[in-house]
Amino acid sequence: MSQSYSEPVSAKNRLNIAEQVCGRWANGTHQEELALLYKNKKITYSDLWGQVSAFAAALLEKGLHKGDRFILHGSNHPGYVIGTLAGMAIGAVPVPTSILFRRKELTHVAKNCNIRAVVTCSKHVNIWKSISLESQSIDQELIFNWIHQDWRNRKLDGFKAFNTTSQDPAFILHSSGSTGIPKSIVHAHRWITGGGYPVGKSLLGLTTSDIVLCPHEICHIQAFGAGLLVPLYFGSTVVIDDEKTTALHVLNVIQRDGVTVLKTVTALARLLTQVTEQPKLKLPTLKRCVSGTESLRESDYREWNKRFDAELLEGFGQTELSIFCGNSPGSKIKPGSFGRALPGHDVQIVDEQGFEVPTGKTGFLAVKDDDQALFLEYVNMPELREQVFRHGWYYTGDLAHIDNEGHFWFEGRTDDLFKSSGYSISPREVEEVLEMQPSVQKTCVLGIPDQTRGNIVKAFVELRPGYKPSLELANELRQRVREVIAPYKGPREIEFIARIPRNTTGKVLKTELRQKRTLDETVRFFW
Repeated sequence: MSQSYSEPVSAKNRLNIAEQVCGRWANGTHQEELALLYKNKKITYSDLWGQVSAFAAALLEKGLHKGDRFILHGSNHPGYVIGTLAGMAIGAVPVPTSILFRRKELTHVAKNCNIRAVVTCSKHVNIWKSISLESQSIDQELIFNWIHQDWRNRKLDGFKAFNTTSQDPAFILHSSGSTGIPKSIVHAHRWITGGGYPVGKSLLGLTTSDIVLCPHEICHIQAFGAGLLVPLYFGSTVVIDDEKTTALHVLNVIQRDGVTVLKTVTALARLLTQVTEQPKLKLPTLKRCVSGTESLRESDYREWNKRFDAELLEGFGQTELSIFCGNSPGSKIKPGSFGRALPGHDVQIVDEQGFEVPTGKTGFLAVKDDDQALFLEYVNMPELREQVFRHGWYYTGDLAHIDNEGHFWFEGRTDDLFKSSGYSISPREVEEVLEMQPSVQKTCVLGIPDQTRGNIVKAFVELRPGYKPSLELANELRQRVREVIAPYKGPREIEFIARIPRNTTGKVLKTELRQKRTLDETVRFFW
């Protein structure tokens, strides 16, 4: 039976996310309800809090303190959740990282965030011991294996989360920047009420009877927030899944676990409609799917409604904030629009001076700078924070317009960042890896529109003298990118070009490249 939930605690009060999403449920009438489903394993709120408490005690015994930062690294697993909540419970700051990150990216995060500890699984313990030799802040005694650790058998009664404030740092997530350097984004404990509450109430429409699946890595804001912390805050059940995210697998999990709310990326939502031509596929428990990362088209809604009875909605957000716009359950949907501002968020279209622009006119998508979901800082990048906070607004970096009914329409980015299958891609990061190769003189990486993925990564490559275009060379370059940085950043199309066009100041003419149409298939390769 559905249970009512309390209104959020004022962000001015003392606040601890771990207590809000688990402790208060475990110590009340909800304690025997399911918090997590992982394959055949069922974990109640009481069980979860017991393991969180025991692990928190282990972290304290080993010397992790309030404010210390620690990494979470591995596939989705209950241990990932337990480690995250245990750290937040004692005021430490978890830093979730992608399983796709390579050593270069992991080392950067460890050094940049001054990491003291690592919570991981057996598969990754050795790489972290190696990285700890380069990152002097990591103590090898503080590399925890969530599978084989004595804390799992402890019993700890009466544990209470530390009395952190709403302004205290709670977690750090990462998002690619236009420079190619991952941005370390610090959020406060207030995020759960300022950002999480509107998402759960007004977008996901959650109650304690819901079963929520977000089949993506926990380290990303949509899975970490809307797929994990938010459902737990509302007393729902979270399905933890670590299998390869294919459309068929997701449909099977929905049927197997009785999922009622699916939170996913737009690319996967589209793929779900392509699994079967069968009209109205039977998913009797699914009430709604909330998509994000790219705007849904009219054809997306049409194909979805042919096959599923569940509602298809859209949410729009950022790692620096949360989902702050969207289509609420039962609301009017305008295909192509990413919805209206969620309650609690003051979102406007403004100009460079911070003045609102007229309805229908393109401007900068901005959020009032006192929004309680906004991040605290970019680690070691204060100048970047100054760039995005100005004139009383947080400038998201997106261009958009608003119509006379309050619906927002995306127009583009103010930088070159683009998304592919829900992942943020920095062109410069890919270009840097390609330009380290002896055969490459210059590159330009662009996001090319794609029906399924939103965009694909395309690299235009200018070769050094003595090298000739070939499939073998293209394969070598693509593989090198996938070895150095996350594989999803590897180009899906490489085109060798005699000379990358530039203007008189040396700036690459990206518009010209986007419009380029080659007739020579011997210099263009796809995967």
